Amino acid sequence: MPFFPWSITGLLFHLKPGWSAAYDALSPATNAPLPDDTLPLARARAAVPGALSRAELLSTALGPVSRLTRRSASGGGPPRLVDARTGATLSPLPAAQAEQLARAAIASSAHAARYGAVERRALHPDRVELFMDGPGRVVVTIDRHSGALSQRGADTARVDWLYRVHYGQWTGARWLDRVIPLLLLVGVTLLALAGLALFARGARARARPRDADRV
Repeated sequence: MPFFPWSITGLLFHLKPGWSAAYDALSPATNAPLPDDTLPLARARAAVPGALSRAELLSTALGPVSRLTRRSASGGGPPRLVDARTGATLSPLPAAQAEQLARAAIASSAHAARYGAVERRALHPDRVELFMDGPGRVVVTIDRHSGALSQRGADTARVDWLYRVHYGQWTGARWLDRVIPLLLLVGVTLLALAGLALFARGARARARPRDADRV
């Protein structure tokens, strides 16, 4: 039973048809040059008290933005976006600015036709979701604190389903999906041992007449 799904999904994993579109990586950063009035990172970080574990300067559709992450020992919390020209804190992003970041990222994607236009959007405390009307039926999620972008469409769900089939995660129950692959591996091991035993038995059977002839 497991050989058919393993073979079919393994072939698809090798060919990867549509994989690049399904896992299209969207980024808020653009290739636009930073303006001359961009603040040095040392000044932009004044908007975030405490020690930082990461500091980035990005050119985005909103202009130059500093993305600052505090160390967990000093309070942690989500990253914070700071306008790198005025020093003003941008996080959490309003829905319109979050959508602006997503639109720019989609426009620069090699799979822009998959997304289409924004059909509707949903505002949450920590994120904005954009429901696209393109053929991929994609939902783009923008983190309101960090500006990070992610997307998931019907093709993404289909590829994820193939991975679950390949790894024996067939039920959706977490504990059972951990047991099924073990049972499949035990079954394949027993099948292999049975094949080796039959091979050895056949080899011995073929050898007996020759031993008799020599006698």
